Amino acid sequence: MTPMKEKTIIILRWIAVVPGAIAAYLIGYNLSKWTYRFSMYAFVSSTGDGGWFNKYGIEVLSTGIGAFCFVHFGSKIAPRFTKETCFWLMIIELVMGGGILFFNMMKSEWYLSVQVVALIIGAIVAYKSYEDEVREGIQ
Repeated sequence: MTPMKEKTIIILRWIAVVPGAIAAYLIGYNLSKWTYRFSMYAFVSSTGDGGWFNKYGIEVLSTGIGAFCFVHFGSKIAPRFTKETCFWLMIIELVMGGGILFFNMMKSEWYLSVQVVALIIGAIVAYKSYEDEVREGIQ
């Protein structure tokens, strides 16, 4: 590969980090949500509501999985400095989550606050798992 082509690919990968991380969030969120919905379809109660987990729990769980995908797969797109990229993607999630959590607490939106806490936990778990990958030499 020519040096110019190699440099162009590196630049394009850096440009794609945040959009790719956002796409990973959306895919992870929706995939986990729909996988649960389809796998539990036969177990939904006859009233159709399916209980509290179908109403609230799956949203919280899917948010955490989406946040994990944002940090983990966003850092995999970066051509170099993947640990630093993972750290900064986690910081982006924490800042966004902290801001949303602050406003949700002001408005007493407790359910949304639980979702934001799941987002923050998902981002931290992704960073810690990435640190473990680097330590064990998996990457």
